[in-house]
Amino acid sequence: MIDRASPIPIYYQIKTHLAAQIESGELAKGEKLPSELELAKRNDISPMTVRQAYNELVAADLVVRLQGRGTFVSSHAPAEPESKKCGVDVGVLIPSLTDAGLFQTELLNGIESKAHSLSYHTHLLSSNSKPLQDPRNYILHTMLDKRQIDGVIAIGVFGSDDRKYLEERDIPFVFVDNDFSKESIHTVLLDDEGYVYTWAKHLFSKGVERVGLLCGERSKSLPKIRRRADRMIAGLERAYEEAGLASKKSWICPNTGGSEKTREATAQKFLRARNRPDAVIVHGDAMTHALIKIAQQDGVSIPEDLLTINYGDTNHSPYCYVPKPLQDMGGNAVELLRKLIKKSSSSPDRIVLPLDEKAILSANWEHPVALTD
Repeated sequence: MIDRASPIPIYYQIKTHLAAQIESGELAKGEKLPSELELAKRNDISPMTVRQAYNELVAADLVVRLQGRGTFVSSHAPAEPESKKCGVDVGVLIPSLTDAGLFQTELLNGIESKAHSLSYHTHLLSSNSKPLQDPRNYILHTMLDKRQIDGVIAIGVFGSDDRKYLEERDIPFVFVDNDFSKESIHTVLLDDEGYVYTWAKHLFSKGVERVGLLCGERSKSLPKIRRRADRMIAGLERAYEEAGLASKKSWICPNTGGSEKTREATAQKFLRARNRPDAVIVHGDAMTHALIKIAQQDGVSIPEDLLTINYGDTNHSPYCYVPKPLQDMGGNAVELLRKLIKKSSSSPDRIVLPLDEKAILSANWEHPVALTD
């Protein structure tokens, strides 16, 4: 009945356990419950803890106390309500709601739009910045273990242990924006490497030969798991190598954390480096905003002093000419999950959305999209 390692209060564990027994009929109407002292001794806990649990059961009208006789299951305790699933339920899992920004919003719009067209129901879930197996993800565990969710779309940074946790529950799942390299996994990715490679080659061809990169955090599990930063760096290095040009390590600046403070520190390091590049490709809106802020403080004019290419999230992103196709990415994830739920696809699918190379080559970067409020 009691899990002492659980963060859930013991009195609440007792209450929910007894309530479930009452609602299922395991404890019959009129049946006497153990006394508070008896239940406390049996579980090596304080009688006050049991009393708190019984008080809540009384308040819920599940049990009644009879003076001098004890505590009994209420004669009008509600039976377990008959509830049936009506359709396919998809859990959209992200590491943290706190960190959810425009990137996740655009993805969710694509997921919900496609799910709606299939009459699927979507449910936003969070692992609260903890591993999936962490006992504090109790509600998430309940939903997965009881198969209240038919499939999971996991967005963002989840590791091998998280993947194993989902596999052990035999629930169809698709990763989005999470690259397990050449492993057998269902995942939907953007062509981040191709984006940076194509932009760098294009800039080189226009005479801009010193191109830097501001990106997110690198993976700590290379080569098994590659993050977007790793793919973007690979794209820039490939472009430099093919062009026969030399680059400097200081021109590539991965972020060291997910906060505004670390982004600004990374932007500052890049801007104040000796022999700074003439152009920079930036990973996303948050990093671009940090770059703009530090540039203004340092008196650096964008784009006059530093041509900036933002790998942005929408058409309205600052200095973004070809945004990420995030809604398409979300729609592809739902379609892949649909195949898995219907068991019409068993072989691993690693979908990399095609790059719009023509849009990059025709982008009017000489007349940039400035920051707007």
